[in-house]
This record gives sequence, C-alpha cells and structure tokens, in this order.
Amino acid sequence: MVDAQPAPETRLAPQKARRTIGSYFESPDRQWVLDRQTSPPWCSSSDHILYAQTGRQISMLIERALAGRGIRSLVVPSHLCDSMVLPFSENGWSIIPVRMDPSLSLDVEDLRRVVRVARTPVAVLAAEYFGRLPSDDYVETIKELDAAGIPVIEDETHRVLRPGGSAAEFRLASLRKLLPVADGAYLIHRGDVPPVTGVKQAVSTQVWNHMDKVATAIHDDGPEAQAKARVALSEMVGTLEGLRKPSQISARTSKLLRHLDFGALAERRMENARELALSLEGTGIEVLNSQSLGAPPSHLIIRVSKAKSVQRLLAEHGYYCPVHWARSTILPPSIPWRDDLLSLPVDHRYDTRDMQRFGSVVKELVAK
Repeated sequence: MVDAQPAPETRLAPQKARRTIGSYFESPDRQWVLDRQTSPPWCSSSDHILYAQTGRQISMLIERALAGRGIRSLVVPSHLCDSMVLPFSENGWSIIPVRMDPSLSLDVEDLRRVVRVARTPVAVLAAEYFGRLPSDDYVETIKELDAAGIPVIEDETHRVLRPGGSAAEFRLASLRKLLPVADGAYLIHRGDVPPVTGVKQAVSTQVWNHMDKVATAIHDDGPEAQAKARVALSEMVGTLEGLRKPSQISARTSKLLRHLDFGALAERRMENARELALSLEGTGIEVLNSQSLGAPPSHLIIRVSKAKSVQRLLAEHGYYCPVHWARSTILPPSIPWRDDLLSLPVDHRYDTRDMQRFGSVVKELVAK
C-alpha cells in the first residue's frame, strides 16, 4: 500500500527534472572515456566476434545461418520485443512461446518441455532481461540444449556490461540500449554465419552528429533546444533501425568501444538503481528486479497499475520511462501479457541526487 499523501488541494506539484531523464543517449562526457585502450566486457581472445550496425542486422545473419541448416522454428520467451524475432517471422518461421515466471525470467522447465515435444528442428532464443545475471538453472538448461545439438541464441542486450556465462552457440547484443554509441551490435558465435558485407553507412555518422547536438544543447542551450535536438535524434535512430543490409559499424563507435570506461558505467548504474530503489521503499511500489541490483541493471523495473498513464505523467515532468514492451503482434493474442511494468532509467548520465528527485516524483504520481 502506498503511504498516505496530503489532500489534493495541499499536495505539492511534482518536481520537474533538473535535466531530462530518459530518451536516447547523447554523446558521452569525457569522464566516461579513458585515454588508455581497454577491452569491452564481451570480448575474449578465444571468441569469434563480428559487429554490425544494429541488433536486427545481427539477427538477420543468424536467421540465414540457421535456415541453411534446415531449421525454421524458433522457441522464444512469451514476453519480448518484436524486433528480436522479426528477421525470423518475416521469413516464415514458426514462433513457439515459452512461459515466463512473474519476474519475467524464462520458465526453464517449460522450455525443456517445448523443445522435447517439438515435431521439427528448432532453435531457441533465450534472454535474461533488465541486467539480471543468469541463474544456475538457466545456465544448465542452455548447456543441456547445446549438448543435444539445439542451437541457442542468447540476447545479452540488457546485460552488455556483465555478459556471458552460458554455452549458447550465438550470443548477441544491441549496444545502443545501454551504451552511449550511435550504432553497433555484436555477435559472438561458434557456428558459421554469413559475413557482414555492407560498408560503413552515412546514417551512423548522422546519428552521431545528432547525439553531439543533444550534448551541446544540454550544456549550452535551454530546454526547448534540447527537446528539438532529441526529436531529430529520434528520427535519425528510426532511419538507422530500418536499414536491412548488415553493414559495418562506424569508425567512431569502433574507436569508442576501445576506450569506454565500462567499469565506471556499470558502477554508476548500480549506484543509481540502489538509490532509486531505496527512495521507493515503504511505498508499496514493487521493484521487479530488486534482487539483482548487484549487477548493472538496464533499468529499475517497477510494477504499477495504469502503467501507461503513469508513463505519460512522468513524461510531462521530464522523466521519459520506456515500457518493456508493447504487446507483441507476432505472438498469439491468447498469450498473457504484462502491462503493469514501467522501466525507470538509471544510466550513467544521472547521479544519486537525480535518483532522489526521480523517486519523489514517482511516489507522487503513482499515488494519484
């Protein structure tokens, strides 16, 4: 139950964000970029790794590789973003959902069952959402599937700062979701996949240019200029995501990935998530991923009734919170769908003071 609030006529208006919280990343400040060269956390000397502009382009390469083996059925989580499976569904694959538990982790027993009763060869798409580290059961199940010759595709997008840990044949992630880059997605693989044949695209450079403009607006201009720059950035990101030919990442992204301070980025996310969760204690607002904040989260996920209404109210005060995700148009309508979740940004752009203000506004608006 939410704590009692002042009567409406005496309730203070929620605070405006001192800066916009949420939305696409701007170019990173220098504090997040190291002078020395480093290695991204998903890289090791034994990996076969390739990069493309977007996660969808990586999925297209995997689809072609698996179709070449005669596989045309994909087992997927029953709560997911449609873009994760579009390269498969658009090519006529059968999409087979697997149950998830209340925290949106895969039900591994149901996964084993679905694979066991499948009448045709299948591949499996697996993911741990919101930065949650894989459980022992999850890791063991993927190991069993791999040993049985069933290809597993693990989407690490929400945990690129703490990836790995499973025996999946294919591991992929879109980098723009958690890192301040204009483009980029990786594929770590054991099996053969088609090469990335497209050359570097001007669209990636244009996304970087718009990220630079947002950064300038934040530091030098007012809210109106910042809002205008963010709209332009969003439109250019949409253009990037629409590109279908797997193409090389931009030189600027490639260079930045060798110098980002991944440790500091991870630590800031954990600090912010802990502070925000602390600010919500005792309010009755359930934090879905409260047990996994020892790893860098993608967001702090809260359970609220009328999530869409709360999302709209937060946006009016400068807090832009995504919903993971809109109901799938690929899965059957009979599949139950969580529509009571809201994702609160906790990334490197903010500090604990921002999180304290953010928590106060969330409490106020959820209570309305």
